[in-house]
Amino acid sequence: MTTTPASVISATNSGGDPHFIGFNQKVVTYQGECTLVLLDSLAAAATGDNVTIHVRTTRKLDFSYISGVAMKIGEDIIEVKPNADILLNGSVITGEGVTMSGLPFVLTKEVKGTKKMIVSYSFDIGHGRVIDVQANKKRGMMFVRTKGLFPEETVGMLGSPVKSEMVSRDGKVLMKDVDEIAYGESWQVKDTDVQLFQEALGPQYPQKCLYEDAPGATAQLRGRRKLMAKKVVTVEEARAACAGVSGEVKRELCVQDSISMGELDLKDDPFYME
Repeated sequence: MTTTPASVISATNSGGDPHFIGFNQKVVTYQGECTLVLLDSLAAAATGDNVTIHVRTTRKLDFSYISGVAMKIGEDIIEVKPNADILLNGSVITGEGVTMSGLPFVLTKEVKGTKKMIVSYSFDIGHGRVIDVQANKKRGMMFVRTKGLFPEETVGMLGSPVKSEMVSRDGKVLMKDVDEIAYGESWQVKDTDVQLFQEALGPQYPQKCLYEDAPGATAQLRGRRKLMAKKVVTVEEARAACAGVSGEVKRELCVQDSISMGELDLKDDPFYME
């Protein structure tokens, strides 16, 4: 098994509008709608050390968010839906303590938030690695956090465990904010990638990622527009609401997202608070 040196920061976090805090703790904000390779260590498959995570992003109004998470661990596929349902190889599972193809897989569930609308799943996949997935059932937003040492060959939106740069699929180094769109698009799931979601939703390669609401918006979405149009969050209100978020980076992301989403209780979401 190939792992990163112990000195490498190995925690990552993805969520919000959405923001991707990589292995090197650099933040990439990508607001397109499509399916993305969050993390892929298939290059380590020969050692049985392969893990792949895809996320589905959805565009709404002036922001985007993660609306689906699918993972492949060894030969097994897990999908977590925004309503907190879990599929294992296409079948719904509800119990805790699952073993997958000889690869230890322990699932724990916790309900969080002041209104108990955030369902948090922790997947202990062995080798000292944990993948946490949270579903905010009120908003349909999802969050992904990884902990532990992942193979050196790992690539994707979260970057590399052993490189200080964020490198796109074609090998280009992300140098500045204006490159974030090209960086995100390079990690769109292609037809040559393993397909993890049970249902194909949103633009699928070779269709391009979307940066506006999809045509034919539903009445519910139009109603949401009217609701949010009445709820303008000021910078002062956002800063006051996010004051309890620890760490300058996450606190500022909380402020930005509170303003763009018109919400003042984002601080309850695990992405900002953990």
